[in-house]
Amino acid sequence: MRKPLFVAMFVISFTSVTRPMRFLPNFRRRTYSIVNFLNTSERIWTVQTSRPGNTTCQYDHVRRINPRFVLFNRTLMQGRTRYSARLRGEFFEDHKNEEYVTALDFRPMFRAKLIFAGENNVCGVMKLGSMTGAPTTYYELQVRNSSLEIILYRRCWHHFCNVARHSRGVYNPHCQHLIRLGI
Repeated sequence: MRKPLFVAMFVISFTSVTRPMRFLPNFRRRTYSIVNFLNTSERIWTVQTSRPGNTTCQYDHVRRINPRFVLFNRTLMQGRTRYSARLRGEFFEDHKNEEYVTALDFRPMFRAKLIFAGENNVCGVMKLGSMTGAPTTYYELQVRNSSLEIILYRRCWHHFCNVARHSRGVYNPHCQHLIRLGI
């Protein structure tokens, strides 16, 4: 009689002291601020993209930003031709990591969501959805100009590789030379 009572008391005392075991960590998604990411006078280069095509040397240059919208120029090369467009991004109060991008005449272009940002916003991974033609989703690794030649964006690169199945390079050091030449 004493042995079963002793075992029961041991089990009760042990279970009341321990905590339930968790087999999976309790991850909490972090929301990054797209306003903070874009709030720079530096060029923000697209280094890698999962979008097919032949675009190279793509960068965004912010002209004006406030908590409601951003005005920026997007410049890129396709082949040997340079294209530049003035775009407007509208921010969402309830989705701090998203923007809705239109041309200045409010024609919809794409929706962008900042899904990862590096320390001090030196780099970021964007999930983009086209709003023209067939709906497509693709990812871009974007890096501020001052961080291109150092390894500060390694964590962003790792995160980009985890979400983009296939990718291609958009930026190379020759892009800086083309910008200086005004091409």
